[in-house]
Amino acid sequence: MASIKKRKVDAECRIFQGKWTNDYFFVEVKGKPVCLVCRDALAVMKKANIERHYSTKHAQMDDLKGQARLDKLNALRRSLVSQQAVFARPQANQDNVTHVSFKVS
Repeated sequence: MASIKKRKVDAECRIFQGKWTNDYFFVEVKGKPVCLVCRDALAVMKKANIERHYSTKHAQMDDLKGQARLDKLNALRRSLVSQQAVFARPQANQDNVTHVSFKVS
């Protein structure tokens, strides 16, 4: 019998395309596509999966056109960055406290 190879998703070399950000409000975070509207991360970087998520959960975003769409996109992107920064800042503060405590002692 011939051995059957299992298909591996990471072997398919799927890459994030920048146009998905403008079309579907998705960005890539640590190798996964993340929706800017609801912050859901999809398992596989395929256009069909991203398009299906957008059309089923965020169809009302199609009403935004032109500058209004770009403004909404930029606002959502800034909020994601600020949310991610919340988790990065405490680590820096802890490092500073540790550094100062060593100097004091």
